[in-house]
Amino acid sequence: MNYLRYCVVLICLVFLGCQPFVLKQYIVKTESDEFSGNTKHFMEWNYVPGDGGTVYLNAQIINEDKVRNLYLNILYAANDWFFIEEGNSLMFLINGEKLLLSTSGDIQRKVFGGYGINEVAWYKISLEDFKKLIFAEEVKFKLSGKHVYLTRMLNPANKKRFAEFYNQYLN
Repeated sequence: MNYLRYCVVLICLVFLGCQPFVLKQYIVKTESDEFSGNTKHFMEWNYVPGDGGTVYLNAQIINEDKVRNLYLNILYAANDWFFIEEGNSLMFLINGEKLLLSTSGDIQRKVFGGYGINEVAWYKISLEDFKKLIFAEEVKFKLSGKHVYLTRMLNPANKKRFAEFYNQYLN
């Protein structure tokens, strides 16, 4: 019996160890640069459930020289590469209306100890489009990779987090 218990624990540890990302608790952070006067507010770990890898969709505001820039950030984590496409690779359907976003800057790709990868892409979004995303009844998105794509739907918790972020830092 102890041998069976040992095997079950070992198998669980192997499977847990193979997870590229453990689901983390949603948070918002703020960073300020006293030399430039720039401030950044950013969401982390806004998990969007679905099939085909772990996906987090977060928002970030960067206040630079009295200019406010708003970005969405996709973090994709899995055991195999997705190769997020540069350019127009993130499409939303917001109450059936299409919104196409293009990457801003380089896409980051990392390997974690040979057992998992993550890819991070940034997309600039207007305040008006961000508000549409928050207050829509239904929001779906499609993320395009080199040879594949994935789709997700924002759930009420995702939209609530975006609304709280908007109310605290943008309204």
